[in-house]
Amino acid sequence: MKVALAILASVLTLGETSAQDVINLPAPRKTGGMPVMEALARRATSRAFDPKPLTSQQLSDALWAAFGVNRPDGKRTAPSSRDRRELQIYVLQAQAVSLYDATSHRLARVLTEDLRAVQSTQDFVRDAPVTFVFVADLSKMSEETVAEKEATAAFDTGFVSQNVYL
Repeated sequence: MKVALAILASVLTLGETSAQDVINLPAPRKTGGMPVMEALARRATSRAFDPKPLTSQQLSDALWAAFGVNRPDGKRTAPSSRDRRELQIYVLQAQAVSLYDATSHRLARVLTEDLRAVQSTQDFVRDAPVTFVFVADLSKMSEETVAEKEATAAFDTGFVSQNVYL
């Protein structure tokens, strides 16, 4: 897992992506779905994944729910300590690694490799059609110690990942 995070950290310095590397997502569906109480009642861990890729609509909905923009002022679907928005979501799929741009609700391809096998120590996760990796830019937190920054990023990651789950 540290290898995957090191690779992701290195691609952050690659700079701009070309227009051909941008994947526009459909508008997220903001209505419908299962009631929260029913989702909680059905919560269970699964160690098997359907190998079929997610549709662009499913991916769009999940990313918007995770940390998408839900207000005109740019604020997000999940809280962010002091509204720093330090989290970035990388999407690992069989064909590529992409970075979610919440402001424009699109993906920017940053790597054309399949990192799913190195992102987890659990074999059953390696075949999941999509994995989200949350990366925090700690430089957006200037006031705290490194330990406080890491704790804050962990809390914010928890909020975002809970939104994906629900």
